[in-house]
Amino acid sequence: MKGIIIVNSHTHNSLLDYQPKRLKHEFELLGHSIDIVDNDCFVVTIENQGFKSKLNEYDFCIYLDKDIPTLKAIEKTGIRIFNNPSAIINCDDKALTYIELCGLVSLPKTLFGAKIYNQEEIKNSYIENIEKELSYPFILKINKSSQGRGVFLINNREELLCQLNLNKDKDLIFQEYISQAKGEDIRILTIGHNVIGAIKRYSTNGDFRSNCAVGGSAEVYPLDDQLKAIALAIVDKMNLTYSGIDILRTGSGQYMVCEVNSNAFFKTFEETTKENIAKLYAMYILNEINRS
Repeated sequence: MKGIIIVNSHTHNSLLDYQPKRLKHEFELLGHSIDIVDNDCFVVTIENQGFKSKLNEYDFCIYLDKDIPTLKAIEKTGIRIFNNPSAIINCDDKALTYIELCGLVSLPKTLFGAKIYNQEEIKNSYIENIEKELSYPFILKINKSSQGRGVFLINNREELLCQLNLNKDKDLIFQEYISQAKGEDIRILTIGHNVIGAIKRYSTNGDFRSNCAVGGSAEVYPLDDQLKAIALAIVDKMNLTYSGIDILRTGSGQYMVCEVNSNAFFKTFEETTKENIAKLYAMYILNEINRS
C-alpha cells in the first residue's frame, strides 16, 4: 500500500516534523510506502465542473494539517482520511469541541465570544457581560490554537481589554479557571477504540499551562476506569480514530475535560511511556484499510 501524509508548509520545526517522520519510518518498516507532502502543493483543485486530484496513486491520507477547505476537498475525492474529517473539524475549533461534548462529560463553564467586525471599538457592555458570567481570573482561548499558545489567564479588566484588542480578528471563548489544576493536566492517548495510556503533564516554571511545548514536563499517569470511560465516550461521540484528550482534575477529585486533539503530537508521549505510538497508529490504519 501507499499513503500520503499532508502537513502544513509553513510550520516546520523539530517538534512538528517528528510525527510525520516517525509515521513514515514505521510504515516503511511494515513494508508500505509513505510520501510526506506540504499542503501548498494543491493536491486537490476545482477545474470546470469537478475536482482534479493528485492523490490517485495513494490508498490513504493522514491529514496532519488544519486547513479545512483542503480537507473537505480531499474528502470529496473518496480517499480514506485519518483522522476522520468531522473529527478534525470539531477538534480544530475549541468552541465546536465543547458544543459536541456538552451533556456527555464535565466541562468548564464556557462562553462563546461575540464576533467583532471591522476592528470596531469593544463595547463596555461586552466586557460587563463577561464579568457577570465569570469571576477573575478566568481563561481566554483563541478557538483555533494549539500547543498551549493562544490560551491566556485573565486576571483583571485591563488584561481582558488587552487580549480582546490584540485578537479582534479571532474567534474566542472564555472559560472558568480551574485553579486546583494550575500547571497540570492528564493527557490520554487513544487509537481506534483503544485507550493506549496516559501521562501527567506539569509546568516546571510556574506557568498556568502544562503543555510541554511551553516548558512543561511529563510522567506516566495510571489510568483508572473512570478516565478510560471518559476517553472512550469522547472517541465514540466525535468519531475519532486517533486522539489526545486533556483532562483537568478539580479540588474535589472530579475529572473535567479541557480539550480534545485530533492530531495530538506524540513525541512526549513516546519518550515518557516508551510506547511505540507511531507503529500502533500505522498498524491500526493498515488494518482499517484492509477491512474496507
